[in-house]
Amino acid sequence: MTPEQAEEFFKRYNGSSFHMSREDPQQFAVFNTLEIPDAQKDLWRLEMARDYIDKIAPDDPKSWSYFSSLTAVLSSIATFKDKQESMLLEGIGKQSGCDERTRMITLETICGRTSDHHDGVIAYFRKQHYDLCRLKEVSDKLFESDMKTENARFEKAIRLYRSLITG
Repeated sequence: MTPEQAEEFFKRYNGSSFHMSREDPQQFAVFNTLEIPDAQKDLWRLEMARDYIDKIAPDDPKSWSYFSSLTAVLSSIATFKDKQESMLLEGIGKQSGCDERTRMITLETICGRTSDHHDGVIAYFRKQHYDLCRLKEVSDKLFESDMKTENARFEKAIRLYRSLITG
């Protein structure tokens, strides 16, 4: 496996060792023999993150998916800890122009989907000691405070977000 092939393999599985080992264990074994430094893997993750941010657009119905992938990639970075905060905020900011469904799913990603919500952006910001006020300022733009929606799931996400961001 060449370094270029290793990068392509790594990016195909979003930098996830779990997915690489599950989907292509033989290739993963070869990949591991290269002993690629974490810093290099994190540079590839930053490239993927930039690509996801660039894909987010109000008229793209898959914007929520790009944001979800962005959060997964950025939360996997072990080095370059100064990059994640600004990239996450940029991704959230670009989602504010999207349709209601996309904004709702983005808000759910910000909150987290597990019962304890430790997989969400809010929990990640707390863990990394990032600026929660800045996160709130950017995330609040996903919905307007006086906006009324008839979407019960979106209302539930807004309530959960408000309780987590202030709690």
